[in-house]
Amino acid sequence: AGKPEFAEFSVDWTEEAMKHFPQHEGIRALRGEVLLKAGRFGEALPFFQNSIHAQEPSARAAVLICQLAEGQTPALAPSENETQLSVEFVNWYRRLLAARSMEGLKKVNARVQVLRSILPNAAGMLEQAFKTAQPE
Repeated sequence: AGKPEFAEFSVDWTEEAMKHFPQHEGIRALRGEVLLKAGRFGEALPFFQNSIHAQEPSARAAVLICQLAEGQTPALAPSENETQLSVEFVNWYRRLLAARSMEGLKKVNARVQVLRSILPNAAGMLEQAFKTAQPE
């Protein structure tokens, strides 16, 4: 699931695995990750929302990136640690980069202003990376 050239295979493999073991939490987690990295955010979203790990920062950040890319306006609970979620959000963004999910990245990039309203630290990190990547 880690190499971009195996992305389609990973999507197919996890789909087959889900047919045989639909309740297996490890397969469900892998399916969500594979779909997210493939830029299939709407399909990935339920795998993170319905996970036994749904309240962990990495899963919460995956939900936020999926919602953002799907055009939804995500919300944070007042008790959530914005800094930790921002770090996890950027980690998912890096996974999209590593997977060369250009369409997925475009969807997220187009919503940086919305991101700023929910995860200002993540938006700042992404904007700084954009500036660094742009030739002067």
